[in-house]
Amino acid sequence: MASTTSETVYNCCVIGTGKEGSAITRKLTEHGCKVCTAHSKSAEGTEHAAKHTGATPVSFDDPQCKEADIIFLTIPEKAVSELPKGLLQRSPSDVIVVDCCNYFPSRDGHIDEIDRGMPESIWVKNQIGRPVIKAFNAVLAGVLENGGRPKGSDSRIAIPISGDDAVAKEKIAKLISGMGFDPFDAGDLENSWRLQPGSPIYCTNLTTKQMEKAIRRANKEAMPTLRDQAYEKMCNADTKMDSQSLVQMLRETFADASKQISLEELIGTSQQQEIKTS
Repeated sequence: MASTTSETVYNCCVIGTGKEGSAITRKLTEHGCKVCTAHSKSAEGTEHAAKHTGATPVSFDDPQCKEADIIFLTIPEKAVSELPKGLLQRSPSDVIVVDCCNYFPSRDGHIDEIDRGMPESIWVKNQIGRPVIKAFNAVLAGVLENGGRPKGSDSRIAIPISGDDAVAKEKIAKLISGMGFDPFDAGDLENSWRLQPGSPIYCTNLTTKQMEKAIRRANKEAMPTLRDQAYEKMCNADTKMDSQSLVQMLRETFADASKQISLEELIGTSQQQEIKTS
């Protein structure tokens, strides 16, 4: 484990080279962590992502990947089952695996267990055979890169965390705080469904106080429909949505469509006027 004189930093492996994986990688390297990035599909893509994030491109068999303190899964949900068998079994027993994935049936195909109500992170845990912490799935890549604020700021965005290991959660919480966001304890892994797409706290840039109220309004039965509506809006938009447009669309979809909570109740009238992501 690497360290600085001011705080502990970690050897990290980010699996996945998309927008979210690249954003997490950049924030980790800024934090002082030693980061490698790996992907099963394209060595060229891994090298390209590493070049632009400050990470080291590696294969899954590389010691830096196998011996990481923290492994971040930033791949489509369906790709979790396609990871090399036993990949995480090669890691140290105390490795922290962070599930940053999200399930979208239109992209991933249907996963029966999740469709029947199993929380996505429970499914991920079962696939890889290791405990996981759910985090970073409910913040957009552009917001993660540019939306950090000093501790104590009224507009500081909260990032929710779920998991069963209190020590692991605390380590991830400190990383989140160091990146400029408020860590929000969203409970155990069984309740991690409240972080999934369709929830009023999913990528809606809430402060801690707002998230405390909004998470209680998550409607497990309504969320799959809201998730699919939001995904369809994003795919059918005339122009590619930037972070600000995406946050506004998600706020409106998850607040209004469920008829459970108004947009004003979700984010407060003062926050409705402007969404700051940079």
